[in-house]
Amino acid sequence: FMGACTQPSSLCIVSEYMTKGSLFKILHSNNEKERVRLTLEQKLKMACDVAVGMHYLHTSSPPIIHGDLKSPNLLLDANYTVKVCDFGLSRIKTATKLSVGSKMGTPEWTAPEVLQSSTSSEASDVYSFGVVLWEIFTGQVPWEDVNAMQVVLLVGFHNKQLEIPTNIPQAIQD
Repeated sequence: FMGACTQPSSLCIVSEYMTKGSLFKILHSNNEKERVRLTLEQKLKMACDVAVGMHYLHTSSPPIIHGDLKSPNLLLDANYTVKVCDFGLSRIKTATKLSVGSKMGTPEWTAPEVLQSSTSSEASDVYSFGVVLWEIFTGQVPWEDVNAMQVVLLVGFHNKQLEIPTNIPQAIQD
């Protein structure tokens, strides 16, 4: 049931309907009905789903760099299976260069080298995945009390990182 129409004036993409919406909405909704208390098992499964999706992109031929991995770009189906979406900043990697100049995603989830306008790579997506893990396991919005420009300065130029709470399982902390 998936497909696309590329005829001018009828451009569209048909994709799977993700009934639960974004991971961001599930984790941070002000509406009690939308916010879900997740078990450790559910959190681990969600983290694995994201890792599998990113592994698929990074091992494609040629590799694909997502470039904007964050909880609003992770959608959940009725079974809480997570799928990676929004490839607007994605780039195809050829040799050691990206196909188009690197653009910055949302600073709160963006790797320091990208914030510094340096090159991005699979490692940049891995950094963003780490922020998503932090978000899943803390239930907090990353850098919630800091504006986007401050995040760019703190993470990109002052080597600041989100603090990992000690109540998170040690294997996840590592």
